[in-house]
Amino acid sequence: MHVENRGMSMMLLSLPIWAFAIIFGAFSALLAASIVIGGFGPTVWREVETDAWQCPDPDAIVFDANNCTGIDMSLNDTQFVAQLSGFSKLNQEIDLYVRLQNLRKDTGLERDVRFVLSIFGSEYESGKDWQSVLSEDSKTVKRTIKCTKGKMWCTEAFLFKVGFVTYRTYEFVVSTPELKEEGSFGNMQFTFNYVNPHNTKFELWWRVFFLVVGFVALAVIFFFLRKFKFFDWTIEQKWTVILLFALIGYNNPFWPLQILGKSGFWTFWNQVLTVTFLAVLLLYWLVTFDGLRKESQNHTFLWFYVPKFVFIFVIWGLVIALFTWNQLYSSNDPTHSYADELGGYIFLAIAALVLLVAYLFWVGYYLFRAMVESKGVSFLGTRIKFFGGFTIFVMLAVIALAVISFLSPPFVDNNAAKFLTTISLANLYVYVLTVVFIPARDAHPDQWKQDNRANVSEAFPPEKFEQVVDDPVSAVHGDDNAAAEEQHDGDENQQ
Repeated sequence: MHVENRGMSMMLLSLPIWAFAIIFGAFSALLAASIVIGGFGPTVWREVETDAWQCPDPDAIVFDANNCTGIDMSLNDTQFVAQLSGFSKLNQEIDLYVRLQNLRKDTGLERDVRFVLSIFGSEYESGKDWQSVLSEDSKTVKRTIKCTKGKMWCTEAFLFKVGFVTYRTYEFVVSTPELKEEGSFGNMQFTFNYVNPHNTKFELWWRVFFLVVGFVALAVIFFFLRKFKFFDWTIEQKWTVILLFALIGYNNPFWPLQILGKSGFWTFWNQVLTVTFLAVLLLYWLVTFDGLRKESQNHTFLWFYVPKFVFIFVIWGLVIALFTWNQLYSSNDPTHSYADELGGYIFLAIAALVLLVAYLFWVGYYLFRAMVESKGVSFLGTRIKFFGGFTIFVMLAVIALAVISFLSPPFVDNNAAKFLTTISLANLYVYVLTVVFIPARDAHPDQWKQDNRANVSEAFPPEKFEQVVDDPVSAVHGDDNAAAEEQHDGDENQQ
């Protein structure tokens, strides 16, 4: 089968085996370095823990006013008040969680508890000119408290989230009017989590670094492709350029506005850019694997691109909804918990998961067909083997990192390794593709036409072509005319 090469010669086709080994080695080494640097980087979250009773014995089950310096929140009109200061915009957000002491360890229980919350902010360290963070002075929220049999403390429950740190000092007021009628709960532990400002700076500078390198990579590939018409670009080169633009969006030049601004728009915009890059990456794999095996055919927009675009757009919409579900609610209501809308969230998550599984089968089918159809075609086989092998390697790396992150203990997960490894993996993958898909040194415009003429010459050697030209009748009418002439000569001899 003759396959027409409709693209220029790329660096990928001229690299020896040892060059591929160096590329994979450098990619793996840089990815490992990002894990190590992130592991030794700053912690993501800082934590402040306190409790309502403030007793010398943290496991006390009875409040002793003579020894405990705190308050018993089961009494009427008792409020827990905590002030935290020293915040800046670099802290990004503050979360408050609560755990209740289980006085029924022998049986366990699950109960809804109502909390009355008030949050105030001040521009001053001393705390004056307080301003309410909530739209009203106080807000009542209901949380389901689950206490396991045999355990002293119930599971942690989320109370509120300050999505934008705009004040220097914050005051938090919590009360539980219903607990005076209960004999099920004792002390309360409160945990304040806020982003480490050193982690914010760490993330900011790495984003700037990758953003600069991304622009350099885009300039490099445009420089090498400047003398070629767009029609001469291979399908890998066309979509790698698109992927580089999406990568610049993923590195997000607008990210500082998310910290400095007071609007949830920039947080939403960051999620859109991230999901858009992932969608373009999924589309990149689909189009490239399918396009390589159909390179000699004209790709109509309706039949080749539209089904892929529609499928990826649906995934994009579902993932956008998932990523922004809790963010949009918490922007309007700091006390909102995703558990309040868990049914709709799970439905979207299952729908997105089903489509992603279908996508894996789809792209796997294209890869298998491309590998089968590329047998005996050296220039096509090299492209498919490298792109397919490297992509599978990166997919396995993503799965491995996700599993490690999910199984790792909290103290391991609370560092910059997750962020730096994720952004490094995405950027390094695209950088490698950019390097191997730039034109080769001997590439020149209209080279693919000359290469195809050479392929035709191999299929039809000159000596065969000369034989055909010497007998124009046979060349036009073939063996049927030759047989007719032999029959005519035989009739003349009989006469």
